[in-house]
Amino acid sequence: MKISKPITENSITEDIEEESYAAYPQLSASKLRSLYLYPPRRAHRDLLKTSFGNKMTFGRLLHLVILEHQKSKDLLYCLPPVEDDNNSKDKQAAKRSEVMAQGKIPVSHSTYHSAQKLRNITLENEVIKEIINTSRKELTLLWHDEKHEIDGKARLDILANDHIYDIKTAANGILPQNFKKSIGRMGYLIQACWYQRAVYYNTGKLLPVSFIVIDPINQAARIHPLTDGDFKTGESQLNNAIKSWKHCIKNKSWPNHFIYK
Repeated sequence: MKISKPITENSITEDIEEESYAAYPQLSASKLRSLYLYPPRRAHRDLLKTSFGNKMTFGRLLHLVILEHQKSKDLLYCLPPVEDDNNSKDKQAAKRSEVMAQGKIPVSHSTYHSAQKLRNITLENEVIKEIINTSRKELTLLWHDEKHEIDGKARLDILANDHIYDIKTAANGILPQNFKKSIGRMGYLIQACWYQRAVYYNTGKLLPVSFIVIDPINQAARIHPLTDGDFKTGESQLNNAIKSWKHCIKNKSWPNHFIYK
């Protein structure tokens, strides 16, 4: 792979399925977060992934029911509650197989209703509801960054006229100090800066980024805006991750530990 050779035309596209997006070869925020959070050998496994897989994580489920509610009703199947009898597991397994054969995704009764409840709680916040109802959602952005000689891809949750929003779940995240810890621990600033670049290279606009934080413990949702200081930190983390990626690609080496000089 030659880093300097552009493979991407800048674009913003709707209705790209998750698996099609995952198969795109361009660099993504999730891959760069892996390089920031883990040693390169561990991160390399994430960089090789070209599929989200069949498992519907709770985070993916929540994004689907909040951002694509009609699609979720067509795609998801809520399994009946588990009964207290010896044949319950066999019945559940048979029903799962039947549902999957129909092209639907089976979801346990408790998980499905937990996601629906959190969706309703999120939309009780009138500001968040307005943002979701009036913005473009689940967008795929591709671009070539000539300055850093990379081709990028991003999948944005929400793009408003003057703001980028990303949905996160965080236990006790209703408290800003708790969510700030999650931001640092999970490398969310890299993701925010990457999304900002994605929009900039496609529109020429440098937009602010905020997280829509959904707290399943306290059953509440709020908006967490990022500061100039957050972006300064995130840009440094992002650029270091890109340097690590370039070094490993150039040398075809993904050592257990790596310090960029």
